[in-house]
Amino acid sequence: VHRRHACPHARQAGQEGVVQEARVQGHLWRRQQPRHP
Repeated sequence: VHRRHACPHARQAGQEGVVQEARVQGHLWRRQQPRHP
């Protein structure tokens, strides 16, 4: 059973995790690039 009031919290936490992960991935990707703008 899905609780409606729990959805926003889970979505927010998930988005924060994704943002942090993307930030780390971006750092690694930039470091791998031979030259950055």
